[in-house]
Amino acid sequence: MLSCFIGKGISMEGFSNTEKNVFIIKLSKMIDRGALMSRYSRTSELDIRNVYRKEFLNDDKRGEEFYRKVFLEYGDESVSELVTAQVGLQNISNLITWYIEGSRIGLSFLEKSSRYVKYENFEGMFLHAAYIGIADPLASEYDSHCRGLFDLYEKVLSVAEQYYRSRFPIEGFSFKDALSSEEVMFPFLKDEKSIRSAKNVYNRSVRARALDEARACLPVSTITNLGISGNARSFIYLIQKLNAVKIPEFQRISSDLYNELDVEFPNLMENATNIYGSRMTEYITERNERPRTFSPSESFTGVKIIDFRSEEDEMHRIYSALKFDETGKIPSSTDKDAERAYVDSYIDKIGNARNNRREKGGRFFEIPEYLFQVTCSLGTFREFQRHRILTIIKRDITPVSGFYVPPLLIDFPEILDQYTERMKGAFELWEKVRKISGESLAQYVVPFACYQVFIVKINLQELCYFIELRSGSSAHPEIRKIALEMYDIVMKIHPILGKIVKFVDTGDYPLGRFSAEKNKERKINEIKNDEKN
Repeated sequence: MLSCFIGKGISMEGFSNTEKNVFIIKLSKMIDRGALMSRYSRTSELDIRNVYRKEFLNDDKRGEEFYRKVFLEYGDESVSELVTAQVGLQNISNLITWYIEGSRIGLSFLEKSSRYVKYENFEGMFLHAAYIGIADPLASEYDSHCRGLFDLYEKVLSVAEQYYRSRFPIEGFSFKDALSSEEVMFPFLKDEKSIRSAKNVYNRSVRARALDEARACLPVSTITNLGISGNARSFIYLIQKLNAVKIPEFQRISSDLYNELDVEFPNLMENATNIYGSRMTEYITERNERPRTFSPSESFTGVKIIDFRSEEDEMHRIYSALKFDETGKIPSSTDKDAERAYVDSYIDKIGNARNNRREKGGRFFEIPEYLFQVTCSLGTFREFQRHRILTIIKRDITPVSGFYVPPLLIDFPEILDQYTERMKGAFELWEKVRKISGESLAQYVVPFACYQVFIVKINLQELCYFIELRSGSSAHPEIRKIALEMYDIVMKIHPILGKIVKFVDTGDYPLGRFSAEKNKERKINEIKNDEKN
């Protein structure tokens, strides 16, 4: 059917192929790609490439006109999910990135990592008071506070590297020897290439572990870079959400984001700020405005379960779903022992079939749910936020619940004293900014070390994934501890259901990323060898 295109000399460079039933739409304008895909629901053509030839090929404005017509005449917002963009946000605070990353649907994020990238050029590494709206008499105190935290960051990073090198020297680790292809302890490596690779692995592992501790010193005002990939509908809602937060940085980024996307998707982005978009922003503002107190929470860190069903109830619900899947009917069984044995057998079957943590149990394990309260440092909270299926209820960022202290600082009392004083100073400044400039702006003052208390709702499927991923050797030590505590809780309250959690790592890893860095070095060497050959 499509050979007629080629025969007539019509260019079809907008598609990866002109004859197969599976193809990539490669039109240069994203808005044309979305408009063309949307025609699937309203065309009798068997091939959308025919639609392109008839409607788009000789009309540069076809995509824009289509979206204008759809939104004005039909108000069909779903078509805005068919166009996507990749957006870079640079030199923004961690505060706004955490807010943006709270969006769970339609957007994907990649952010500069405070675990693997060292912050340098401290004067330019945080948002200054004038930019974020903290006025005199607190402006100079705020800027001095942030400089002091970065100075502390440098000191903690230095002593952390010193600590891990002295406590866990390279001589105590094994590496692959290129000559023998065997794992040997570092002193027995003979090949210069192997020695060099071993040092690379060790140095990166020490640096990563030291950065894990040093990041506790960073203030929320620390700037970062964020890449976002997503569809237009989700960007529209993001702009509305940002507009609802009365923080100058949020307002600026919202405006800049709108202006950039409006060029890419003309007419489409109007929905972010038109009468309906403005009303949505007003609604989000009203929804978020509630009185809050800021009294210190209980002196508890870690995880505790605050709500769950009995294992008998959860197994009955899974049993009902399994039987429905088999027969198409909801079972009327009340034989609890039979239900328990049936579900237990099913869990064993799935558990035996799983070969690694990437092989998930399936939808039936989304039925059991748990409600946890978690208290952890602000830096570790970010790891939770990356799990999209979680429902997280959190408050504004505050220092009222205390702060994390890297255990290694016990060996460096002078740095420990400075660390403690800085954290106490953060609380005092937060109080001042909150009273004068409001609690929203006061968030910029808070260091990553400060404990945050939040609630997490999670189903068993995601809990299994979370525990298996976050208990791995490369995970931050604090979130490893939390993952293992969650595992212990689940096995205590649901010992049969908990068997689906199979790949739990309870090992001790003083240099957490050591194994990952060894694998990374191996792949680097393989690529170099392939290039030589």
